[in-house]
Amino acid sequence: MKQYISLTDRVKELVRQHGGVRALSRALDIDSGYLSRIMNGKRYDPGHETVAKLGLRKQTMYIVVQGN
Repeated sequence: MKQYISLTDRVKELVRQHGGVRALSRALDIDSGYLSRIMNGKRYDPGHETVAKLGLRKQTMYIVVQGN
């Protein structure tokens, strides 16, 4: 069964598990500033390698907008 999670929520989850952004950065070999920007919604389209390191697979979803 697939579990869906937003990119920011996944990073926040991993930060909690590792005890901080810097610890996660070291564990995954991803720049801590970059992780922070993802976590704060300032970066939202990381490359395939970063997505894989976060334990994710990118899947595009569309949202129905009412009234259009």
